Amino acid sequence: MSGPPYGATVTRPTNEENADGIPAVGFSFARKSIVSVVRKTPTTLEVWKKEHLIEALQEMFGDQCVLVANEGEKLPVRGERSGRQMQADIVVRLGNSGDIGFEANTETGNYEVVADWYAVGHNRKQIQEADIENTSRATVVSAVLQKTNHAFVKHGLKKKGFKKHTLKKVVDEEGNTCYEATFTKGGF
Repeated sequence: MSGPPYGATVTRPTNEENADGIPAVGFSFARKSIVSVVRKTPTTLEVWKKEHLIEALQEMFGDQCVLVANEGEKLPVRGERSGRQMQADIVVRLGNSGDIGFEANTETGNYEVVADWYAVGHNRKQIQEADIENTSRATVVSAVLQKTNHAFVKHGLKKKGFKKHTLKKVVDEEGNTCYEATFTKGGF
């Protein structure tokens, strides 16, 4: 079978000039349909941190966007209409499509992130409102893991009597973005 995959139409290279007299050389692709894929991304987030994950997601996306399945049940993770649909234990609804799900993997004891990242990309505004730089899989998963670990540490420190915390986003010397938390012991 010859021709482009997935029903794409290919325009062959041209050596014509554009309106400004600059040579226009290159390829352009026009897709007839987009094939959307829901992917599972393994994480190191342990299933026993479920309450901290839920807290982090609610802080990031709002209570109304975070759905938690009843024990023994799963919720659908919505992607593009033509894509493969998956299910998860916790789902963040980002709009009409493009959910982000968290499914417990019983073999590893860790959560897997389940999402159609193409569809998640259509929800750029909600991702940015959650203080996440872009809609890439690595960036979103990293931000959720950081926020979940912050919730875990915050709960541990509260149990030890620490109060009044602040959280701010900082960039270290190497250009990595991370969160810096401040806790005080006692009250004012």
